[in-house]
Amino acid sequence: MVKGTGLVEIRLPIGTGISGTVAKTGRTINVKDASRDKRFYSAIDAKSGFPYKNDACRPMRNRNGIIIGVFQIINKKRGVFNRDDEFFLDAFSEHASLAIENTRLYQADLEHARVE
Repeated sequence: MVKGTGLVEIRLPIGTGISGTVAKTGRTINVKDASRDKRFYSAIDAKSGFPYKNDACRPMRNRNGIIIGVFQIINKKRGVFNRDDEFFLDAFSEHASLAIENTRLYQADLEHARVE
């Protein structure tokens, strides 16, 4: 997440907040008003440095279907996230998941070669 000109990493336990719920359930969540959603974790506003309004969040899965992370977009400039936004999020998170998995496999190959 962005705070001013820097990046802030925010990690929550699985099941905490909207992204933690997605990590736990494996289901995409699209929230029109975060402040009214019972899953919303208000400490995110303080950590990120800006108010959290709306959200589309999707699990990231590896080739075996195991959740390896959560991809989340927040605060659409105009309106709320719609099905087209969810489609974009699905496509982008699939590519990101594959890139992460490929990087992990490449690192494992390098380590294996180093050991040999």
